[in-house]
Amino acid sequence: PLYVVPARNERKRFINWRNTLNELYSDLPAPFRGFLPKAYGYAIRLAGVIHAISALHSGKDIPAELSREAMEHSMMAIHFYLAQAVDALSLLLHDGEAARPTEVSSRTILLANVLLKLAAETDNGRLAVTHVQNAYNREATPQEHVPTPRALGSMLRACGLNITTGKHDANGHRACRCLIWDEQTTAFLENIRQSLHCQQTLALHGFSDEDMDFDESA
Repeated sequence: PLYVVPARNERKRFINWRNTLNELYSDLPAPFRGFLPKAYGYAIRLAGVIHAISALHSGKDIPAELSREAMEHSMMAIHFYLAQAVDALSLLLHDGEAARPTEVSSRTILLANVLLKLAAETDNGRLAVTHVQNAYNREATPQEHVPTPRALGSMLRACGLNITTGKHDANGHRACRCLIWDEQTTAFLENIRQSLHCQQTLALHGFSDEDMDFDESA
């Protein structure tokens, strides 16, 4: 059999990558945590396959040391499939619509920050959509402004948040649709928090968005 191993620098990079994911362990859904140890082994195996295919495709002998490109491509692939596994488990463990993954973007991050600031202003467990819109636009750039309460309501629904079917008085606004502050709101805020924590932790360890863009692949 042919044995290939990572070069010293690539071995160090792999260990840093593994340790970085281990730091995120407590933030992952409990049923998902068992995937991590397997993912590390799969990353090495996949790197070996990529390394061998690349060499054979070029008509060369297979080098005894794994290339940087093979290691990076394998880690990126593992990130992609881990993200897919998280989404699949969420859909299996919860109601499909309730567990729908939320896109993490500058818009949803801004929305989460606004909702956190408004948490203490809930009125009978509700926030007037107009009130949220006004707060959002105060924080947003002119290009990010949401023009109407209806448009803001559509954004909230797209994030899996619940809007009242009837109209209520809340936050000084009369007869308006309201965001219901419930477990869906809490789950949305937690999802954004975990995603930001993952991005920040990876960045601290030298993994750029271009190298390890698993949020976009999710």
